[in-house]
Amino acid sequence: MISWFASRARRTAILIIALSLLLAGCWDRIELNDMAFVVAIGVDVEDNGQYRVAVQIPLTGKLGGPEGGEGGSGGSGEIFTNYAIADSLMEAYTMLQNRMPRRLKFGHYRVLVMGEEYARQGMKGLFDLLARKSENRLSVFPLVAKGKAFDLLQTQPSLEKFPSEGLRELAKTGEMTAYTLKDTAYSLSHTGGDPVLIYMGSSKLTPEEGEPIEDMKIFGYAQFSSDRMIDIFDRDAAIGLNWLRGIIKPYTVAVNLDEDNRVVFNVISSQTKLLPEVDDHNRLSVDVQVTARLELSENKSDNDLIEDHILEKVKADAADIIHGQITEAVNLIKKNGADSANIGLTLYRKQPAKWPSLQEDWPEILKAADFQIQVVTDIEQVGLISENIVRR
Repeated sequence: MISWFASRARRTAILIIALSLLLAGCWDRIELNDMAFVVAIGVDVEDNGQYRVAVQIPLTGKLGGPEGGEGGSGGSGEIFTNYAIADSLMEAYTMLQNRMPRRLKFGHYRVLVMGEEYARQGMKGLFDLLARKSENRLSVFPLVAKGKAFDLLQTQPSLEKFPSEGLRELAKTGEMTAYTLKDTAYSLSHTGGDPVLIYMGSSKLTPEEGEPIEDMKIFGYAQFSSDRMIDIFDRDAAIGLNWLRGIIKPYTVAVNLDEDNRVVFNVISSQTKLLPEVDDHNRLSVDVQVTARLELSENKSDNDLIEDHILEKVKADAADIIHGQITEAVNLIKKNGADSANIGLTLYRKQPAKWPSLQEDWPEILKAADFQIQVVTDIEQVGLISENIVRR
């Protein structure tokens, strides 16, 4: 009996000791007031070839306070933007961290801004660095700044507290599609396609009286060949690319029925079929079939859209506008041989055995490709009235 109790006591002691090893406390903890939460990152290349890494951090002690002065290198008193310049991105980050009194935490940033010059030199190095840090989230929006990323991070949006929030919300709600780090990494790694990123900058409105108003603006897409930016899709070409990719967002189409009067429609849904074919001589032809559903938004003319001949004319004119936007995107793809519409990926999925013989010469094949574009529009809603309400 004594032996049994001794054995039980021994087992209990061993269990207590084992459990106590799990109660060593938070030895690696970092207190909240020792952290600096980064909400945006900017990357630029300087004229001497060095890299500038900028971070934007809210000053939590001043958020919601009655007063505020200038914070850091610019912006409101509730935001601090700091940067470092070095020969590599990691060295710049290390220099930045070494002069910051708090530990930089990257788990909450949502915007990564690349300066245009940096994007033109290639962004693979940046993606390599991001992939090695577990804090980086794949849902972050990478953007290309018109000019310097650091300058764009200094632009104060009209309706948001922080520049990072203005950039993120504008990217989400604008006519262009905001691609994430995950989308961009996929485009860089898969075969038969090249990435595009939103191209954004600051824009000034100059009223007749008062100070100029500066705000953020989306100019289109930055076009990449592999990881290097090579060109820009302006607004119409960017919308045309959205049609090619089958990811069109709601936007307006304005049709001129006569010299002064316009009819404006909203695109409410669409469908795109991209049908590439390669013949025995490796000549590429691409059949683009687009169907768009429109609803009447504004009728400034005296025409009644219930009348068949007017409705058919408006549908044909709207189709011509969409056709022109797609043509602009196609021309830029053919000019640079960059597969911004993922035509190669579509072909690879359709004819995987054929792709290895095309891959090496794909840019040149794209430049010589023949595109056939067909656009069909259907006006499904003209509202409760089909003519201008003030027409006599």
